[in-house]
Amino acid sequence: MVENIERMVAAINESAKSIACNSKSNKVNQLLRRLEHFFPADISDILESVDSDCLFPLFKLLESSLKADVFMEFSAPRRKNVFTLCNPEEREILLDCLTIDELVDFFDELPDEDTQKYIKVLNKNERQKILSLLEFSETSAAGIMDSEVIVLNDSMTISKAVSLLQRIDYDHDKSLYRTIYVINSKRQLIGSILIEDLILNAASKKITSILKYDLLSIKADVDQDEIVSYMRRYNLEILPVVNEEGIFLGAITGKKLTKAMGEETSEDIFRMASMKPIEEDYFEISTSTMIFQRGWVLAVLMLLQSVSTLIINHYESILVGFLLAYVGMLTSTGGNSGSQVSALVIEGLASGSLRLSQALRFVVREIFMSTVLGILLGLIAFLRIYLLGGSLFEGYIVSITIVFIVIVSAVLGAVTPLFLKRLGMDPAYSAGPLLATVMDIIG
Repeated sequence: MVENIERMVAAINESAKSIACNSKSNKVNQLLRRLEHFFPADISDILESVDSDCLFPLFKLLESSLKADVFMEFSAPRRKNVFTLCNPEEREILLDCLTIDELVDFFDELPDEDTQKYIKVLNKNERQKILSLLEFSETSAAGIMDSEVIVLNDSMTISKAVSLLQRIDYDHDKSLYRTIYVINSKRQLIGSILIEDLILNAASKKITSILKYDLLSIKADVDQDEIVSYMRRYNLEILPVVNEEGIFLGAITGKKLTKAMGEETSEDIFRMASMKPIEEDYFEISTSTMIFQRGWVLAVLMLLQSVSTLIINHYESILVGFLLAYVGMLTSTGGNSGSQVSALVIEGLASGSLRLSQALRFVVREIFMSTVLGILLGLIAFLRIYLLGGSLFEGYIVSITIVFIVIVSAVLGAVTPLFLKRLGMDPAYSAGPLLATVMDIIG
């Protein structure tokens, strides 16, 4: 597939002049036919890789629904640029092809003045829906949910519900999921049914007779990291979203969950490297911006690490000789121990297997385990020193130091992410070079 994409990019670039000058030529039509055999994500990659003179002319020639799919696959800056190049009529057609959720995602990327200008193109109902959803963060439940979910009214019979489902146009913007939610006259969520229940029960029955009332739901303002943990904990494929009054707003599906998990994982990787997560593509960020974002973190860590040098210099008279030879081993043991515990806490908080209410129990258990591990590592270090010709006194000093370093590292590795979580910050910030640097200083 990668080779096909590269060949397509090369073919388009070879025909750049023809595309720019004559959009109806046979060569351009052949390229379009070849292009439309790719998936929207691949077409997006192809168009973003070709010469700038070819991107917009080819994009304009795509069929409307395919154009909308490709548009949403573009990076955020590219979306804004392409939309700006469209004329008012083309913008209206493009917006009509996007679902409510895609429109919310797109308008969320625009400055407020552009949002107000372009949103006027939409009809009143869609405009009200989008403006209400834009009030929430794009990483909240309302920001990642599918708002075009089919719901049934509690007054319906099974026969009427089936008839309604058969008449809905699923190709446009609605999806039918295995779990179907049921609301009352006030649009409050009251339960759910499985689609097979509609087939296996008598048509004359009310849907309330087969309704499941013990329903898990989530509030609209809950952040996606909590949603990921919640859905993983209860093994949910779909999760309804409600407001404070219990009114049904939409649902978070497996597809949305996978996307949210990918975003959370990506953000955690950056935070574990003590970096601010980047939202744009790598090559769309200016070199100066990247240097600044990475440089100040490295500078702070370097200055923190210099504290270790100050400590060694201060106690040089004590360390000089045999102890200085073991400083690297001692500090790295502390860093490794702290990183292990930190990883356990971060994964536990993310998956929901560890809650803040269990923090004290977790820390006490880690203190016990780190004491046992410290004694074990201390004995190994003692044997290493003694067997390589060191004295008993040297072995005692290094062994006792390792025990204390492992215990302190484990406590810090456990407490730091829990403390960050309590403050509402991402626990992943405690991992990586930051914790390792602190442990080096303490070691």
